[in-house]
Amino acid sequence: MAADHVQVLPTWERKARILLCVLGFILSIYALHVELSKENNPEYRAMCDLGQYVSCSKVFTSRWGRGFGLVQIFVGQESPLNQPNSVLGIIFYSLQLGLGLASSPRSAVLLVLASWVSVAGSLYLASILFFVLGDFCMATGVMLPLQQGVLWLPLLTLYLSCLPEATLCKTEVMEEYATRCLNVTRLKP
Repeated sequence: MAADHVQVLPTWERKARILLCVLGFILSIYALHVELSKENNPEYRAMCDLGQYVSCSKVFTSRWGRGFGLVQIFVGQESPLNQPNSVLGIIFYSLQLGLGLASSPRSAVLLVLASWVSVAGSLYLASILFFVLGDFCMATGVMLPLQQGVLWLPLLTLYLSCLPEATLCKTEVMEEYATRCLNVTRLKP
């Protein structure tokens, strides 16, 4: 019975998800490296610190660089729950990769929900960057399009599966996904 529920992702979605998640994972590790290096050595200059108003280390070491600047309000600045945002990014991209390759209807729903939360968090941090810190962080500027890509992958696959059968992406797998997750009885070609 379990074999009946195994689904296969389109090859292009699998490759795109792996690429986006690996890039996000690497960028998150770099952000963590910059933050830890700056904390250990105040003279450290990251390669993305280009000037007074373009500084990743300024952003990563600000109060908003940990727990979105919100966690410390509830649990304190030194709490183990107040992790750097980059650690949250590492967790996010790892989960996105694992869930994305699982290709079950539940994982697809979790992917989209986690992506929406991630995009909302990034928009919040981008507004903090611009309006509060008066700074631009290149890593954060690259992270938002990566998160947008991870968000739109499952939605795009579902959309393409609803196109006429002449298209390359129409699959029985997506029809099964739509039937289970969206309560659609039959996709119209």
